[in-house]
Amino acid sequence: EAGLRDHAARLAAHLADHPETASADVAFTQLTSRTVWPRRLALPGGSHDEQLTALRAVAAGDQPADAVHGTVAEERPMVFLFPGQGGQWVGMGRRLAEESEHFRDELDACDRALRQYTEVPLHSVLSGEVPMDRIDVVQPAMFAVMVSLAGLWRAHGVHPAAVVGQSLGEIAAATVAGGLSLEDGALLVTAFSKAQALIQGRGEMVAVALSPEETEALLAEWALDLEVAVVNGPRATVVSGDPQAAAALTVKLAERGVRSRLLPIGIAAHSRQIDEVRDYMLRELAPIRPRTGDVPMYASAVGGLVGTGTLDAAYWYRSLRGTARFEKAMTQALHDGHRLFAEMGPHPVLTPGAEDTVAHADLDAVVLDTMRRDDDGIDGHLRALAGAHAHGATPDWAAVLAGAGRVALPGYRLESDTEDTAAGDGGLRERLLPLEPARRLAELLDVVVQQLAGLPGGGTSGSVRPGADFRSLGVDSLGALALRNRVNEATGLRLPATAVFDHPSPEALAEEMHRRLFGEAEALPDTAVGAPVDQDDPIAIVGMACRLPGGADSPEHLWELLEGGRDAIAAFPDDRGWDLEALYDADAGRPGTFYQREAGLLDGVDRFDAGFFGISPREALAMDPQQRLLLETSWEALERSGIAPTTLRGSRTGVFTGVMNLPYGQPLHQASSELEGYVLTGTASSVVSGRLSYLLGLEGPAVSVDTACSSSLVALHLACQSLRQGECDLAFASGATVMAEPGMFIEFSRQRALSPDGRSKAFSADADGFGMSEGVGVLVVERLSDARRNGHNVLAVVRGSAVNQDG
Repeated sequence: EAGLRDHAARLAAHLADHPETASADVAFTQLTSRTVWPRRLALPGGSHDEQLTALRAVAAGDQPADAVHGTVAEERPMVFLFPGQGGQWVGMGRRLAEESEHFRDELDACDRALRQYTEVPLHSVLSGEVPMDRIDVVQPAMFAVMVSLAGLWRAHGVHPAAVVGQSLGEIAAATVAGGLSLEDGALLVTAFSKAQALIQGRGEMVAVALSPEETEALLAEWALDLEVAVVNGPRATVVSGDPQAAAALTVKLAERGVRSRLLPIGIAAHSRQIDEVRDYMLRELAPIRPRTGDVPMYASAVGGLVGTGTLDAAYWYRSLRGTARFEKAMTQALHDGHRLFAEMGPHPVLTPGAEDTVAHADLDAVVLDTMRRDDDGIDGHLRALAGAHAHGATPDWAAVLAGAGRVALPGYRLESDTEDTAAGDGGLRERLLPLEPARRLAELLDVVVQQLAGLPGGGTSGSVRPGADFRSLGVDSLGALALRNRVNEATGLRLPATAVFDHPSPEALAEEMHRRLFGEAEALPDTAVGAPVDQDDPIAIVGMACRLPGGADSPEHLWELLEGGRDAIAAFPDDRGWDLEALYDADAGRPGTFYQREAGLLDGVDRFDAGFFGISPREALAMDPQQRLLLETSWEALERSGIAPTTLRGSRTGVFTGVMNLPYGQPLHQASSELEGYVLTGTASSVVSGRLSYLLGLEGPAVSVDTACSSSLVALHLACQSLRQGECDLAFASGATVMAEPGMFIEFSRQRALSPDGRSKAFSADADGFGMSEGVGVLVVERLSDARRNGHNVLAVVRGSAVNQDG
């Protein structure tokens, strides 16, 4: 490490004195005329200024964005990974084709082969001229991009020692391995995709962050018409089957705090639905002539090595019908000694599962990606090559940097390595061991923040709040993986691929690093789950917050409204997009209208501080206002109780929410493309309680209750029960109703149940129906004995509650 810093400083000084030196010549000289040491650092350096900035940062002990560390004792041959469908995007590979003649030639060769079997020009698909809404358009394009990427890497001197294919990717793998001619690969992918197009729209696939065993157990528990289709890693499973069952699964998993994602595929591959296209596949694939290739091939269909000469039509049907066990194939490749892998696809799909498989096997292996969504130019390719070199690959730099030459540069000084530095897990532990635990944690937090700032678009370290959710800091799923890799490289730790998801803030990740380094148990709640408690202990309300009509946006303002005898019923707000003139009709029998002009509706339900909660603007737009308001009001209730929200992470705090599933926005199948992926979780009432639990890192029960008008009271009853049974030590009891659409008013108007003036007149001779209102209310409750011990202000107590058939 000291040697790297010293050499970087001397290189920077030399370049500052010789600004005329071409950046390509600097890179070429370093790569071809200097000893390649085991400890390597690849830096961004497309221009003189970029090289100078990066070198000065390394000399100062910082790690620039896009820098890649590597320590390798010897050269490592590379294994090419070929993914199935899911990583495609409009424009994939187009920029690289414009900037790399070789990649463009590879695509042209694929296009000529494909045009024998399809009328859709490849370049029209990649340009976006032909939409990628059909599987028989997407899969041939994916095949072409994968095969062309592999060809480009080969042209730059990196040849595969083996290939691993998953589902569709097995076709590209077999072609690159030499087991199929390019023409047979084109025929195969065309017929393979056309067979699936016959059943497109009748099934879905969902990626689930659980093991296949855990996933199968839940499918059985919930009696869902789905089956395990793909296993990409120890906790990366894909299920396949009925669309309604797939949608239900994502909701149920969200309720349990399990990550899942509906894949953009639209078929149920690797399921019994494939039985319907068996005859078609066997007939259309009969002409292919597989042969023995010159590169070993690992196939997900068999979970290990496969002879490419056996890949006939029957094999490809079995490949699409059976479970794709990529994890098993990857494990076999690791067992056979392979230690460097690169995913040849338009966007990383296999990389997270592959990295998790490596971590599970406890081996020193590296998985890289070669292209990313909206980052597919030659610069990205060069970064990938440099990263591969840092981890042991040996590109042909004369081919990569064609035209570059050698220039005079400072040599490496061996004496600079004598400085005592902390490198790796052991060194880091030794450096931190003399410090107090709080200081150790602060040092580790600084490591996380520095590595986060080093991510592309990561900002500056000073702008990072330690307790902020990584999502609010702009870290997506790939950023999470990159952050984990950077932290591992900087510390020598071997955090799993899911580390940033499992510990979703800089503070939480630093605590996990501390635990791994020093073996200290995480702080546990004082009371074990389900431990006996005093059943007669009353339940104390220690915090509350609300959003109610008439400007009652706090308990104090609600009291003022009641004390003043004010009327909270008012004209309909104009911020909901309702055509009030068209919707109103005094005639109670006219369809599609209602006969009220006033109600107890909330103002400003379109306002929400999404950034505060780490929610993107797109996701916020897809979220039901009930979810948005409950997040804001729950946070306020907690602060009013005197409890800092950040202190509850990992605690046995429950969330019990009464909420009706009211319509908001377009139905799932009509959602705009910008909101797809967010609408289901944004509108399902079952997600409401889990969202708060995830935000605060709570580990108590999370339950959404819908018993219509009694929902919030039943939620309070369940919260009290949970506290009395020792299931949780603190709980939110809440309720929310926001009518984002006018349907409720129309429905009750047809029943003539509404009061024309929008006001209920209970026990009055003037009663003429009821008035509807909205609102949000949140209580923070705990056992009275705990409230007194914790010094919380007791606002009221609940001594008992019960529920009958009508709530």
